[in-house]
Amino acid sequence: MYKEFLRVRHALMWFAITIGVTALGILIINTAAHSGHATIVLDHGTTKIHKTVAIPWVIWFAAAAWVAAIMSTILGSTLSQENDHLALAWTKPRSRTSYATALMLIDGAAILITQFVAFAVILVLFKVLSPSSVPLTSAPDDAFNVVRFALFPLAWYAVIVALSASLRNRAGIVQGLIWPVAIGLGSLIALPAPWRQIFGVINFVNPILYTSYHAGSVGSGMVIDTGGTVLEISAGVGALAFVAFVVLGWFAATYQWRRLEA
Repeated sequence: MYKEFLRVRHALMWFAITIGVTALGILIINTAAHSGHATIVLDHGTTKIHKTVAIPWVIWFAAAAWVAAIMSTILGSTLSQENDHLALAWTKPRSRTSYATALMLIDGAAILITQFVAFAVILVLFKVLSPSSVPLTSAPDDAFNVVRFALFPLAWYAVIVALSASLRNRAGIVQGLIWPVAIGLGSLIALPAPWRQIFGVINFVNPILYTSYHAGSVGSGMVIDTGGTVLEISAGVGALAFVAFVVLGWFAATYQWRRLEA
C-alpha cells in the first residue's frame, strides 16, 4: 500500500511541475490575448466561443476532466504492476478484493485532486487572459455536468484497470492504445450508413462518447445520431453511464486479479 502512495505522490509531483510550467508559459506568451476566439475541443467536435459571448464555466471543468484522464491513464496500470510480486501482495492481512480496491481508491483520490487543481489553474488563466467583459455563466444542469465530468476520468481509469488487471508487465499496451482506439471509434460515427449505425451502437461502450458538451444546445446534453435517429443523452444520463463504467470496471478488475496465480 505504501508503494502506491509513493507512486501517486510521484505522479502528482510531476503533474504539479508540468501544469505550473505550462501555466507560466501561457502567461508569458499570452497567445490568447491575440486571438479573436477560443477553441475548445470536446469529444471529436470543435466549438468556437467568441470573446463577445458568455462562456459556461462548466466547460472549463470539462477541460480539467480531460487533464485528469491523462493521470487516469498513467495510474491505470496499478494492478498490473502488482502482478510482479503477487506472492507478497497476497500475504497482506486482507482479502484480495479489498486490497485491490484500496489501491484503486488511492489512485481515484489522486485523479480527483488532479482534476480540481487543473480546474483552478484553468480558471485563473481564464480570468487573467480574457477581457473583463467575458463573463462565466451557469445553467440549470450544471450540477449534473459537474458530477458527469468528475466521473469521466474515474470511468476512464476503471476501463484501463479492467483491461490490464490480468496482464504482467504489459499494461503499457492498454495505456498506449486506449486513446487512439476510443477516439477513432468515436470518429467512425461520421461514416455513411450502415457503418454509421453499427459504430453508433458500438460506441455506447466508449466513455468518450458521454463527454460531449454543447453549450446552448438542447438540454446542454449529448446528441448522438444513430442511423437517422437523433438520441439525446442528458448530463444526468451521462453521469449514470460513468457510474456504470466505474462499477463494472472495478468488478472486472478485482474479479480477474483475485483469480491470478502467483
